[in-house]
Amino acid sequence: MSKRRGKERERDDSEPSEELLEEMLGTMIPIACAGDQCEKRAHVMFPGDSPYEAGFFMGKGWTAVVADNPPAVSFLCPECYQKEVDQDHVTSRPRTSVNSPVSR
Repeated sequence: MSKRRGKERERDDSEPSEELLEEMLGTMIPIACAGDQCEKRAHVMFPGDSPYEAGFFMGKGWTAVVADNPPAVSFLCPECYQKEVDQDHVTSRPRTSVNSPVSR
């Protein structure tokens, strides 16, 4: 088995290219699991410039679910999400609204 050493990169004090800046641009937000007594943490990354159309979790298996009360988004680690599924507390089925239609 051979080992290879990477070349030392020469120090470059020039400004990064616009293309490189665009690739690096993004917003990372720290999150915590909403599961009972769970202290796991991760991040959600929103790549590019705002407004954001999508993002991704910086941790395998994390999920965002719509909370019932108050209307919000909760984050669950893989283990807590599975517990919620097993207890039938979360579903991927659309829920019907309990609000009455607004009359005009």
